[in-house]
Amino acid sequence: MTLKKTPNREEIGTAIHLLLEGSCMITQKHYCLILCVLLVVSLVGVGFLWDQNSDFRRSQRRDYIFSKKQECQKYRSELAETLSFNSRRGNLIAQASGSESALRTSSLEVVFFSPKDNSCLYAVHTFWRGSGQEYSIHNALTGHKITSFNFPDQLEEYKRFLFEYSDGEIRL
Repeated sequence: MTLKKTPNREEIGTAIHLLLEGSCMITQKHYCLILCVLLVVSLVGVGFLWDQNSDFRRSQRRDYIFSKKQECQKYRSELAETLSFNSRRGNLIAQASGSESALRTSSLEVVFFSPKDNSCLYAVHTFWRGSGQEYSIHNALTGHKITSFNFPDQLEEYKRFLFEYSDGEIRL
């Protein structure tokens, strides 16, 4: 059994050099044509590999966002229960102090994953007896209030916020 030696770069380069300049008598015009063909083939190959890699990254991002959306929905029932409890407690305190205008009702509007913040966010709709309404956005992981919008004056800004931060998923 005879083992064949794999040529190294120098041997391949020498072979190409001899082929293009030496024994075959290829003119400079042919040489340029061959180089152009090799360049085009190389670029097509790189483009194909780049496209394959890009599709793979998009697929990974979709899978990541999908798993985060599912994870965020796990907070829904706990958040709704907490909001309800806090509304009842706040109303009891307001009634005990005789402050009827402080009575409020808060309800969970939506829980969603925000690719922009890379976190779970939720929107709360709060209604104060006799004094107005508000939509507020909170981070589900930290509980921090991110921003709020007065209703009805800032309803369009609220809609834009949800659309932008949900990556176009939420359209009101």
